[in-house]
Amino acid sequence: MSHKIFREMSFYLTSFNLKKMIVRASVFLLLGLLFCIFPGTSARMLVMAVGGAVLFTGIVAFATIFSVKDARPRVLDYFNLVLCLAVGVALLVSPMSFIKFFMIVLGLILVGTGLSQIVALAGARRWNVKVRFWEYLFGLAWMILGVVICFYPATASSTIFLLFGIGCILYALSDLVLSLYLRRQIEKVGEIRP
Repeated sequence: MSHKIFREMSFYLTSFNLKKMIVRASVFLLLGLLFCIFPGTSARMLVMAVGGAVLFTGIVAFATIFSVKDARPRVLDYFNLVLCLAVGVALLVSPMSFIKFFMIVLGLILVGTGLSQIVALAGARRWNVKVRFWEYLFGLAWMILGVVICFYPATASSTIFLLFGIGCILYALSDLVLSLYLRRQIEKVGEIRP
């Protein structure tokens, strides 16, 4: 295998360093287990972490605006400062309200997506395109899912985080297996030294 081909492969493939593979897989496995074991708490903690990061950004903006000599902050800088501080505190104080609001917005998006699919299929019939009944079921399913999420946002967020956790676990295992397999294949060719 030429050096050029190997460089191109390493651009697209994951790192073949064994320690990095194990650390990456361990982090995603741990993250996945946490999301699967504590799906509701995970959502709250994630929102609180985002709130902390936004609040930290606001504190840094505050320190920057008022500590730099001869600084001439613009109105936008003050607006950014107040917005970061307010949003950060709100997310830390009431993370479940944000999660419920986000899930309702997601539910409305799903209802709109399902409705647009049904309208598109109905419109296609005007051009004599044969549309079978079961093709409407996907749009209907999106709409039903959106309505359920709107009425049960807390349960929906827990389910979504549970699915995300399962995805993290699957990613960790498949990435580790794939990386080890690819490393062995490339070692056979002689491009990577063990």
